[in-house]
Amino acid sequence: RRSVRPSHRDVRWRWLDADLTSRASIAGDPCEARWTSRASIAGDPCEARWTSRDSIAGDLCEARWAGPGLGVDACLEIAPAAIIHCAAQANANEVERQPTRSARINVDVPRRLARAAARHGIRFIHVSTDLVFDGAAAPYAEDAVTCPLSEYGRQKEAAERAVLASGGVVCRLPLLLGAKPCDSDPPHPQWQPAGALEWMLRSCETGASLFVDEHRSPLTTLTAARGLLLAVEHGSGVWHLAGERISRWDLGLLVASVWNRAPDKLERVRHQDLQLAAPRPADVTLTSAVATAAGFHAAGLREQLEELKTLRVSSPDR
Repeated sequence: RRSVRPSHRDVRWRWLDADLTSRASIAGDPCEARWTSRASIAGDPCEARWTSRDSIAGDLCEARWAGPGLGVDACLEIAPAAIIHCAAQANANEVERQPTRSARINVDVPRRLARAAARHGIRFIHVSTDLVFDGAAAPYAEDAVTCPLSEYGRQKEAAERAVLASGGVVCRLPLLLGAKPCDSDPPHPQWQPAGALEWMLRSCETGASLFVDEHRSPLTTLTAARGLLLAVEHGSGVWHLAGERISRWDLGLLVASVWNRAPDKLERVRHQDLQLAAPRPADVTLTSAVATAAGFHAAGLREQLEELKTLRVSSPDR
């Protein structure tokens, strides 16, 4: 348990990929809020389910969102202490192919949520990306001028402006390496790789091309979650949460080493070797001076991955 602020309810957060699950004390009783996106958030059905072990102010409440209206204000009447908005269409190539549909998720939803949160006096933390930069002038500080190369970056930039205009906090995150829970029961849940980490581990078996000329400042989701909680407590304006500078190629080798996998099927490539739908910046390394001043600390990436591995995260198919 963690006290977000003296005046806020006691909240425990578990943040994995695009899903954020919080267990909070609402009206004195434990409850669980799970936000699940089914295809998109705006325009397609998605649901937010609030389930209390005992009750939420005496009643079981389920809120379903569908269509442009979203029913945001109705959902926020439950008065969460804070909202950390993580959901996005983050596949840059898919955003290039379907920009209008993606903009509903990446721009319209955070704009509406930020405005509604402001009306209700709720802290709003919006997760953004290092891809709002063009990669020509790394490392990037929080006040660096944005200049995205891709449609995805432009959409996230637009969302940032909307969130900041409503008084929310923008947290730019780098490439994330994380895990998700398997179908197991507490108190000893099992975990499996997710997202980029899962892809890298599978690539050790199936083969993949990794860029030697693309650099990021990745974090594990554990470290990122700690930074986001700090942003709930202390954040204002723009924050960066970032780790050490590393190329995609070296990151693949590091992941293989930590999980004791042979990297023989990984291939070194350069941007010029592949044709991709979305342009890719060469170096979007971030600096985290503002968050660091508030207490954020990112250990070395190997140490972060070893910590993640202690969650019994094993390689896929093993």
